[in-house]
Amino acid sequence: MQIRSDLADIVIRYRTYNPISQSFDVERTQLEYADLLGVSRVFITQITNGDREPGVDLLRSLSRLFPAAATDIASALRMQPAEAVA
Repeated sequence: MQIRSDLADIVIRYRTYNPISQSFDVERTQLEYADLLGVSRVFITQITNGDREPGVDLLRSLSRLFPAAATDIASALRMQPAEAVA
C-alpha cells in the first residue's frame, strides 16, 4: 500500500478547481485533466493511486494552469525535509 504525499494530494485536488469562481466544483475526467496538464491519463492515475509522485514539470504545469496552486505547492515544499526537496 502506498501513501500519497502532500504534493500528490494537491495535484489530485486541483482536478476540480474552477479558476473563475476560485472554488473546487468542476467535474473533469482524468483524461481531460491530464490533457490540460500535458501528461498522460496513466500518469494521473499513478499519482492518484500513490504509485508515483508528481515531478517538477507537472507541478510547474499545474502552477501555470492554476496560479492559485503555486501557493499550495510552495507550502507543501516548505513542509518537506530538505533532502526530499533536493
